[in-house]
Amino acid sequence: MKKIKVKNPKFLKPKFLKDNRGSLDKFTDKKILQKLNFKIVETQISKYNKNVFRGIYMQLGKHGEAKFIKLLSGRIIWFTVDLRKNSKTFGKISSFDLLKNKALYTPRGFAHGSFATKKSEVLILADNSYNNKHSIGINYMDDKYYKFLKRFFKNNKIIISKWHNSYSNFTKAKNKIIRG
Repeated sequence: MKKIKVKNPKFLKPKFLKDNRGSLDKFTDKKILQKLNFKIVETQISKYNKNVFRGIYMQLGKHGEAKFIKLLSGRIIWFTVDLRKNSKTFGKISSFDLLKNKALYTPRGFAHGSFATKKSEVLILADNSYNNKHSIGINYMDDKYYKFLKRFFKNNKIIISKWHNSYSNFTKAKNKIIRG
């Protein structure tokens, strides 16, 4: 079977069928998972209240995670930061407006963050178990990213956990990645 080459996060177009009975959204299947060498290890449904920001975090080394992210309801903006050591886009942040009719695939080596502009639910499939001991985070107020992120917040009061708000800056995260 030919392997799908996905170097950066991208939307995958699922099979979507609709008729007078309703619809079927098959956002992944065995063939896609095999091509991506993706084995589902964890499945999560994350619920958000309006103005909740989560992230920016990832796991290091063999604990890294590739993810499928699927919007179930509401509106979520998903952020990724390329933290692959030898990547030409190391440190670059990107945003993705999640869509109900597409699944976002992110390979290992990307930190994640998300912001709900309304009450929302997201389904996440991960190819590795979460391990806090091997997790790093970047504070959203870091000078490197805040200017990019604040335009999505639109002067709303952000709801963020103490844990996510306690993340360090990009330089400290970068040093942990470089040390391996």
